[in-house]
Amino acid sequence: MPARFAAFLITLYQKYLYPYKWYVCAHRVLHGGDSCSQHIRATMLDLGIWRATWRARDRFRQCRDAANILRMQAASHDDDHRDNAHTDCGLGLAPTDCVRAEACKSCAEVGECL
Repeated sequence: MPARFAAFLITLYQKYLYPYKWYVCAHRVLHGGDSCSQHIRATMLDLGIWRATWRARDRFRQCRDAANILRMQAASHDDDHRDNAHTDCGLGLAPTDCVRAEACKSCAEVGECL
């Protein structure tokens, strides 16, 4: 019974709080699959609240590691784009603009993406 109640609380979180956060689950972004809350909810229903608690600790560690990897990738991306062809286009793009513009194929399209 406690596992079902905890799963219900996670469902409420997913429905009413998660959509309004300014970030997403780093584990899901990096590895795909379920978010941490989805994974933990399913684990609670399958294994019970106590086993799920221990697995949740591991999952949150993995999510923290994924967030660190994503931060390093973003910093590397910004460094790579600081003095590259995007700024040579004459558009004066900041490194953060490159993230939005990276799907563009040419300098002309970059201007349209912004």
